[in-house]
Amino acid sequence: MRHMNIKKINFPEVLDSAAFDDLREILADTLPYKSEITIDCSASERLSSSCAQLFAAFLQERMRGKFKTKIINVSVSFKAAWRDLGLSEHFVLE
Repeated sequence: MRHMNIKKINFPEVLDSAAFDDLREILADTLPYKSEITIDCSASERLSSSCAQLFAAFLQERMRGKFKTKIINVSVSFKAAWRDLGLSEHFVLE
């Protein structure tokens, strides 16, 4: 049995316009990764609409490629922002 590498990303506390370029770089570097990716959102307390849209586009691309992406430890604030932006209907956060 082969052991698969799982890449883990820890989102920062604030995902706003100042964090947008860094988030884009992290997600762009990770997008071609074909194995499972785990994204830990436990520290994220603020999510701007631009960062949410970027993250949603990333998730859409991962789904299109049928690559497993696990989102864990989603903070209450992150979930609320995600829901308020209407994204919870398309991408369920556990």
